[in-house]
Amino acid sequence: MLNINNITKAVTHSGKFHTDDVMSTVFIRQLNPNIKFVRKDELDDEDMTYDVLCYDIGLGEFDHHQADNGLDRFGNPYSSFGKLWDYFGKQYLKNKGFKKINEAFSFIEKKYVTKINEGDNKGYKYVKFFSENDLIVKFNPNWYEISKDIKVVDESFFKAVDFAEMIFNNWIRDAYEAVELDEYETKGFNEALTNKEDGIIYLEERINWHTRI
Repeated sequence: MLNINNITKAVTHSGKFHTDDVMSTVFIRQLNPNIKFVRKDELDDEDMTYDVLCYDIGLGEFDHHQADNGLDRFGNPYSSFGKLWDYFGKQYLKNKGFKKINEAFSFIEKKYVTKINEGDNKGYKYVKFFSENDLIVKFNPNWYEISKDIKVVDESFFKAVDFAEMIFNNWIRDAYEAVELDEYETKGFNEALTNKEDGIIYLEERINWHTRI
């Protein structure tokens, strides 16, 4: 298995960016904060070394533009983010302290990852309940901003990455509560039901009760 800690540089495509390459960058940066990120039009010889990870460009393992791209378990063609999650997701969750790794992996895959797979390959207009895309792509500069300074594209990309990292962290928090704390919340809710008075339930903690009634 590829050791992300041995990677010193990650390369993706330049120009207009999408949720796929932005979230891929977020994920790689969380896996290894020391990686240097480069955006370019095409790969060259210096990108073909063991310590460089290429994604969403070059038709390699973490690109999704090749004919034999493959499908996720929901029938959507992989995005680059989907490929990265499939490869590193369980390792990431383990590092984050998850115990129910398979459950958390599947939860995030179903609720978020497959929507990026679907949107990046088929168009986000077909994806339901995924407003994150609209927020991220709005960071792309307009033509008149680019005409003044081409560097604004890369600058905007990394602003989008910083913003998307907050979204990604919320996905992980969401998964942690849903998977790791489910039994704890259920136990607390059931105990409160047993001790209810005059039809009123008193919870000792502010747990998630909405999905339990």
